[in-house]
Amino acid sequence: MKTIFRLIVAMLLLSGWGLAASALHVVWNGQSPLILPKDRLGVTDTYVDVSKWTADDVSNHPTISKRLVGAGRADVLAHVFNAKTQDDLISQIYHAIARGPVTTKPEGVVEKAQQLAMRAKAAVQR
Repeated sequence: MKTIFRLIVAMLLLSGWGLAASALHVVWNGQSPLILPKDRLGVTDTYVDVSKWTADDVSNHPTISKRLVGAGRADVLAHVFNAKTQDDLISQIYHAIARGPVTTKPEGVVEKAQQLAMRAKAAVQR
């Protein structure tokens, strides 16, 4: 009976921690963590390290970028942009978000096979 009770308590604790984690963004800025509430529950962007972000990362993570601006913590992204004022920084962040996600097309199996065939053909011709 004790074991079942302990198991139930452990399950309740773990599910509560999971629910709490799905409701928060934990943003690491290189010096200290910043905890922000999410707009909606989810596991995406629960932990984010922005210390090495570029402008492309800002555009690839619009939810967390908008949340930082909305919470008045746009200064966390100041190292990414060359802004002179807070308003300039916010406009540059929104410009990066409006640009949209930057993605690179992953190479497919066909492209890799073609490259391999071309290298084999070049090696045979030598």
